[in-house]
Amino acid sequence: MSEKLIDGKLVSEKIRNEIKEKVLTLKQKYHGEPGLAAVLVGDDGPSQIYVRNKRKACEKVGIYSEEHKLKAETSEKELLELIDKLNNDKKINGILIQLPLPSHINESLILNSVSSDKDVDGFHPINAGNLFEGKPSFIACTPHGILKMLEHYNVEIEGKNAVVLGRSNIVGKPAAILLLQKNATVTICHSRTQNLEGILKKADIIIPLAALVGFPLCDKDVRGAHEINHEVNAWIAKNKSVDQLVIYPCTNSGYGTSADGSVVTEKSPLNPVSLYGKTKVDAETIFRETDNCATFRLATVCGPSSRMRTDLLVNNFVLKAMREKVLVLYECEFMRNYVHIHDVCRSFKFLIDNST
Repeated sequence: MSEKLIDGKLVSEKIRNEIKEKVLTLKQKYHGEPGLAAVLVGDDGPSQIYVRNKRKACEKVGIYSEEHKLKAETSEKELLELIDKLNNDKKINGILIQLPLPSHINESLILNSVSSDKDVDGFHPINAGNLFEGKPSFIACTPHGILKMLEHYNVEIEGKNAVVLGRSNIVGKPAAILLLQKNATVTICHSRTQNLEGILKKADIIIPLAALVGFPLCDKDVRGAHEINHEVNAWIAKNKSVDQLVIYPCTNSGYGTSADGSVVTEKSPLNPVSLYGKTKVDAETIFRETDNCATFRLATVCGPSSRMRTDLLVNNFVLKAMREKVLVLYECEFMRNYVHIHDVCRSFKFLIDNST
């Protein structure tokens, strides 16, 4: 399979139209509209953007939405009382708890208090357990999208050896479970795995999710950025067989700046300016010259996280502004675009549903 460049805007628009039609059908059938409640505690800048984008997305497809913005000093008890109210609100079908939460609030306790029937992020232990047992449940978006993408390309999973690099609760572990449900033989590799070379040679599908993400973290650990983002992937490309499929998530940071100062698009030549962008593009270049590889140039992915990522651009800016009271801007002529993790997963699903 040759690599393909995905038109995310086209995909998201088609999916949005499909959702709009489904919502209309639900309204006609049940004489009501599905409802989503987003809960934000504190004034974290990126979180406010995420919640606002969720509201706009709901408006475009006809979903009723509520925003519950609470002060940073809100107590754990007050937050639990709000969640209990939303759990029992018949107008609300889904609840999103925007992370991160203030440090005085027990994140696990809060996420577990959301009704599993309304836990659209798939964080509740019941949904995680149902996924483990193969029962219907809300599923973490990224691993679900990976499986949908494989289905789109008619990649035969049953009986194949699949190696997942990474063991996070949001991506690595759910991805492994979903592959198991498709009757693959799954191996999970991580930072303590021994004989990685031997394991990878046995795999039919390789998904290299391990990376140092964002310019702050890469600049802080230059050697690590080269080793993890580039050298490991170069090693994978060199040692993979022709029959092994590699799905590589790249970044639109690879576009960098244009020679004439114009706005870059998906068709612009790659010209990364950050170490992060350069290492990811170097890896993509190698994979594009390798048989049976597909790459995705994702925009800045936003959405729920199990922890605060202060190594990412926007979060890093907010943290420095709060701590140092001074914010030094660089590359001020840049414009940055965002894509919600839900849209990324829906894009994967679109690929599957429109396989040629």
